Amino acid sequence: MDQRRRDSHEEGEGIRPPPPPPSQTPAPPHILIREAADPAAFAEAVWGRVFNRRRDGARVPRAVARASSAAEVRAAAALAARLGCRVSVRSGGHSWAAWSVRHDAVLVDLGALRHLAWEDDNGGGVVACSPSTTGEELNAFLATRGRMFAGGHCPDVGLGGFLLQGGMGWNCKVRKEKERETCLAQRMPWNYMTISLTSLCHVELGLGLRVDRWHRRRDGGC
Repeated sequence: MDQRRRDSHEEGEGIRPPPPPPSQTPAPPHILIREAADPAAFAEAVWGRVFNRRRDGARVPRAVARASSAAEVRAAAALAARLGCRVSVRSGGHSWAAWSVRHDAVLVDLGALRHLAWEDDNGGGVVACSPSTTGEELNAFLATRGRMFAGGHCPDVGLGGFLLQGGMGWNCKVRKEKERETCLAQRMPWNYMTISLTSLCHVELGLGLRVDRWHRRRDGGC
């Protein structure tokens, strides 16, 4: 190495600096970083909406994003990419095993992402709702048109987890066999999911999944 190259090397010229530590990683206001947040506030953000009181303290996310919009969900995903870690998602917090809490992941909590509205599709009766919408909330909404949705056994189960984790709920054994088959999953928009109340076979889930029929044969989830 000649003198000029040696001097440049010693001064760090042209060398990419290491990524900042998590505590120095800039984050939007709705995101708590583990190393920078108040410990009590961070623990509440991690576990406060998990209904099961038996909790694994060894699982500590890198960050928690309490998203209230699709843009905030995308910001959380971008942060996870910068930190080089996984993303986990919580709809209602009713998973018995608290699967939304993953060690060193960015936890995206959708509790504040709220949307529930009719989207009539040629009279087919389509409802658009956020994944955090509970079965109780959806059925109260549907009752205004004399409809119902066979959600989870507990009324506070979020629909995102209920549908993705098996859809085991009221009257699931008397559904038609075709509604219990596993069908296509593909990427879709981030912001909400739609449920067709007539065929029960077209569900678009926020955070990038589309499920075209229900999967009844997996372990039930919430």
